[in-house]
Amino acid sequence: MVRSLLLILSLALTIPAIAQITGETLEEDGQPLPGVLVTLRKAASRRALSFGRSDSDGRFAIEYDHPTEGLWLHFRMLSFREDSIRLIQGKSHYLIRLREEVTELREVTVTAEPIRAEGDTIRYLVSNFSQIQDKSLADVLKRMPGIEVGESGQIKYQGVSINRFYIEGRDMLGGRYGVATTSINPEDVGSVEVMENHQPIKAIRDIEFSHNAAVNIRLKEDAKSRWVGTATLGAGILTEKPSVTPLWEGKGSLMRFGKDRQILATIGSTNAGRAATLATREVTLGTGGRGSGYTLPYPFSLTLPTPTQLDEERYRRGPTHSLSVNGLRGLKEEVDLTGRLILTDRTDLSRGSSRMTYFFKDEDKIIVSEEEGRSRNSELAMDAGLLINKSALYLSDKLSGRLLWRDLTLDTRGTMPNGRDVSLRRQEVSNNLSLILRQGSHRYGLDSQVRWERQPGLMTITGIGDDRHQEISSEMLYSSTSTDLSLTRGILDLTGTIGLSTLHRTLRSDLTLPDLSITPADNRLTVDYIRPYIVPRLSLRTESLEALLSIPIDKTCYRVTDHEETRQISPISLRPSLRVDLEATRRLSLSGDLSYSNGYEEAGWESGYLLTSYYALTRGASELNHRRSLSGGIGTEYRNPLQALFTHLDLRYLNYRNSLIQGRTLQGDYLLSRMTPMESRGSLISVGGSISKGLSPWRTTLVLKGQYTLGRQEMLLKEMLNAFRLRGLSLSGSASAHPASWISLTYDVGLDLSRLALEGEQGRLRRDFAQSLELVLIPGTPWRIELTGDHYYNEIARGMRKNYFLLDLGLVYSPRSRLEVSLQARNLLNNRVYGYTLLSSLTAQTIAYEIRPMEILASLFFHF
Repeated sequence: MVRSLLLILSLALTIPAIAQITGETLEEDGQPLPGVLVTLRKAASRRALSFGRSDSDGRFAIEYDHPTEGLWLHFRMLSFREDSIRLIQGKSHYLIRLREEVTELREVTVTAEPIRAEGDTIRYLVSNFSQIQDKSLADVLKRMPGIEVGESGQIKYQGVSINRFYIEGRDMLGGRYGVATTSINPEDVGSVEVMENHQPIKAIRDIEFSHNAAVNIRLKEDAKSRWVGTATLGAGILTEKPSVTPLWEGKGSLMRFGKDRQILATIGSTNAGRAATLATREVTLGTGGRGSGYTLPYPFSLTLPTPTQLDEERYRRGPTHSLSVNGLRGLKEEVDLTGRLILTDRTDLSRGSSRMTYFFKDEDKIIVSEEEGRSRNSELAMDAGLLINKSALYLSDKLSGRLLWRDLTLDTRGTMPNGRDVSLRRQEVSNNLSLILRQGSHRYGLDSQVRWERQPGLMTITGIGDDRHQEISSEMLYSSTSTDLSLTRGILDLTGTIGLSTLHRTLRSDLTLPDLSITPADNRLTVDYIRPYIVPRLSLRTESLEALLSIPIDKTCYRVTDHEETRQISPISLRPSLRVDLEATRRLSLSGDLSYSNGYEEAGWESGYLLTSYYALTRGASELNHRRSLSGGIGTEYRNPLQALFTHLDLRYLNYRNSLIQGRTLQGDYLLSRMTPMESRGSLISVGGSISKGLSPWRTTLVLKGQYTLGRQEMLLKEMLNAFRLRGLSLSGSASAHPASWISLTYDVGLDLSRLALEGEQGRLRRDFAQSLELVLIPGTPWRIELTGDHYYNEIARGMRKNYFLLDLGLVYSPRSRLEVSLQARNLLNNRVYGYTLLSSLTAQTIAYEIRPMEILASLFFHF
């Protein structure tokens, strides 16, 4: 017996235990390198004892049951030099940086997959989605399955906005990434990476999960570390009667993306449709600090009414000019300095007519008008930032400044003929600081936000009896500071946030309205508050399940001085929420969330009336709106990159109860709106989703989207409570294909239905249909023909509908791959007017706008 035990023990001691080697694969610049093949071999042997691949964060793990003596780790990936590391006794974690090198393939034809997945990273090969007419990266992104690009430049993946936009792994542009997507030439881009569930802060990457994706642009080797750019020069005429208007278009971009330095500069000036300032708009990216922000509302509209269904190049008139300079300097590994300067000037001209109907129970208020206006918006924005993003330290500090000048002149004929002159100036300065220190399972966080805003404005209305004037000036200083303490134990993470936010806000306004007796007609308002808050959060994270329970609690101590009266209010708000995400398979994920809010909201403290239009006045409430709401949703997402299939479906529900209700009444020719103390209820149900599929034959991308909403609200009309419902259905689809070398096409179609009705009534139905076809024909190199046709079938009055056809034709000559000369004729059918109907909160608006008539533009484009 003893001999048997000794034999068993000796055999156990001779069998090596299974161990694990972990590590990280990085590029030379320190960015994670996923997809690296890692093999464990003996010295001078090519036989793999064990192997693995690095994930989306560049991490790998290999199990082995051999002694470490004489073993090597070998690393291999296409376009990178092979490397190896010898294992050291007692060491189990290794880090390696791989150097890029050109891989020469002799007499081999390689067909790359258009989309491939490596962990949580989806890679799109740009060459498989680009077409010959594409001038910018944004043109190609629109054809990639699962990705959407809005007119403002905002990018969505699977219906959700991205939270970061990187170029070669670095975030130079922040929230204004449209300047890159509209400037970078697709010929300089090798691939577009979508990093799903991307947590941009490395210190909490394995603790706090994200539901948003990030986009990373990978350039081709010959476009890195050298100056590249594009330029467009054009001239033409706009055939306005009785004369013609000269057109010009000039824009250029210059960029260089190196290892430690990035710079992107753009300049543009045009009066040929699409505004040169469009790409510099800020697109919101995720959330900043822990506290809730505060910004001053605009007191009156300073934009001309425009047709929402058309692209800007179809309707907008007036010159625009823009200049942007964006830079990044990498001081050392994972430490970046960024800076940005943006200067824009935009003038818009508009001419149109509208019929505005405000629904009441007994009679409707109808205002008919013909308007001709001019607006000018200028902006100067600057910011500078420091980012340290390491696994043990995260520091982000950004200082921003912004100046805006807005002026509007509008002449109106119709029910109440008048002229309006409006001007507003706005100054903003802000600083956002975020700090996270991590040591093992403990971490400490600090967030600080400071924001100052000031906006003086003046509106003058002439032509209705005596002149009306409204002078307004508002100012705000907001701050929020919070600290986090966190502890991680296994799959559980407990975080406690304690913070304090403060606000000082003033409003001064004077209204002269000779033909209407209202009291008061001025505002002398000061609002101060101190808001301590606490946010306990508990998160659970396993390989396939993530859950987060958050319970924000705050007490806001208001001190409100209105004229000479001062009052104090100190409400307590509670807003618990729960979100659960389940990765059922590598391709299918499910999510659900539920939140309850028992809180208080500002509804405009001003007791005096504010003139927002020549016939509309608004007034705030002297108390807070007590809002109780329950909301939730479920969603599912499926992706199969190898099959180029991306789908998502979401169901949302909201039910709320307010202590204040929106009230609307008539007094003479004026429409008066204000929040009134009375309990009101509402609900909203929405179902939406999309499916996008890429097909190898003809390089085709198909997209189908749908959205259904059903909402119920209440409004006080002439002191009587009225409930109304708004239903909406939107269906759209698109297809792009390249069936032969001599033709490519893109087709879009959409149907929108909406019904607005007071409860118990049939109400009003609106139906709009639109479709667009873009054809590119290549009869022979170096010529091509570009044809675009748009068709709209809209309601232009109750019971009346009209077809609109818009046609463009372009002839392009490209003697070299980087040079194009084109001649374009837009709106060949010379349509002058475009009309449609909109339905909103007990309001129907039928609008007709003058659009750009036929125009001819010759231009030169080159890429270097």
